[in-house]
Amino acid sequence: NKGESYTVNLKSYNETLDLALLEVHSSNSFQWLKFDSLSNVKLGSKVIAIGNPYGFGFSVTEGIISGLDRVGPSGLPIYLQTDVPVNPGNSGGPIININGEIVGITTFKVSNSEGLGFAIGSDYINDFLGSPK
Repeated sequence: NKGESYTVNLKSYNETLDLALLEVHSSNSFQWLKFDSLSNVKLGSKVIAIGNPYGFGFSVTEGIISGLDRVGPSGLPIYLQTDVPVNPGNSGGPIININGEIVGITTFKVSNSEGLGFAIGSDYINDFLGSPK
């Protein structure tokens, strides 16, 4: 909630993937989303990205999956390519399918381009977490 602060512990971090797992301490109950398997992600699948671009709170943009198994900054072919607009502040936000399940986490875009955003695929996030969610 806007204006609230929470105590957070870093549980795990993978520098190669630029992923961190945080534990949030709160008396509040938080809603969460399930992860879908990458085997269900197809070219042309509709997705939305949730983020906080340029400080504009909770923002949603829509697009499609336009590439699979793309190589990214990690040198690994674990990225989904999407044409969902990715602006500063979207990184770390989920890419969600039409069933409301996470298929990726937005990580980067190609500079000076439109429609070239990338997200780490859900199966690789689950590997990082240590178990399917």
